[in-house]
Amino acid sequence: MIPLAAGITLGFFMPQAFFKGDRVTFALLLGVALAVSAIPVIARILMDLRLTEHNVGQLILTASAFDDAVGWLLLSVVSAMASGGALLWVAGSSLGFLLLAVAFTVTVGRHVVQAIMRRTSSTVATAVILMLVCAAGANALGFEPVFGAFLAGIMIGTERGLEPLRVMVLSVFAPVFFVMAGLRMDLTLLAEPAVLLAGLAVLLVAVVGKVGGVYLGARLSHLHHWEAVAVGVGLNARGVIEVIVATIGVRIGVLSTAGYTIVVLVAVVTSVLAPPLLRSAVARLDAVTTTSR
Repeated sequence: MIPLAAGITLGFFMPQAFFKGDRVTFALLLGVALAVSAIPVIARILMDLRLTEHNVGQLILTASAFDDAVGWLLLSVVSAMASGGALLWVAGSSLGFLLLAVAFTVTVGRHVVQAIMRRTSSTVATAVILMLVCAAGANALGFEPVFGAFLAGIMIGTERGLEPLRVMVLSVFAPVFFVMAGLRMDLTLLAEPAVLLAGLAVLLVAVVGKVGGVYLGARLSHLHHWEAVAVGVGLNARGVIEVIVATIGVRIGVLSTAGYTIVVLVAVVTSVLAPPLLRSAVARLDAVTTTSR
């Protein structure tokens, strides 16, 4: 909640050069961009640091999954608002439809889809068709197609036989996506003092808001100081999720080139900062735990 509020507040003070059209929609989009966490990046970091079985690692994964889901919900609401209409009505109706979709996904939809997956002769083809149908359905309702694909992934779950699809996505589609994302950036804009200062402000709010907000929540939940720090720096990695938010921001006509460049750079920097900070925090936590014994 704190990173979201911090991002929204900052959005109301950003220069006009960073967005197009309505400032309220831009502020909401920036809030979502600074609030999300990238569970694929976080999972990879935890695996590389051998923390997936650690209590802190499990807590980070659980929190990032929840953060991820809420982020997609909010992004779809912002996208629907950007399409026009009365602000409160669009936001309210969008949230209502989204909650119904999520409720159906985690109850009836999940059981039906997994029953189909167990009986199909081609797991990969069925999964692809389901993702396309869900993406088209989300788009027809005025939401982001990627949110429909996200719900399809929840319903499919960890079915066996999807390894060829994972290889195809990681080796072909993911690199193409990042190339396209990079082509939209204009790093020469950072030579302008106003853009550079605004970018540093966004990065500072992103790091302080996420780490500080998570730390406060963790401490209120009676976690140890270094445990709270570890969870905060772990969730600070935004990676591909924030890049997707920025890409959608450009597509719906909210982010300018300067705004897009800054948001993507924040995603990269926070993902690079996460491993060393997380390693240091966990080492201190383990040292304190060993001493207390």
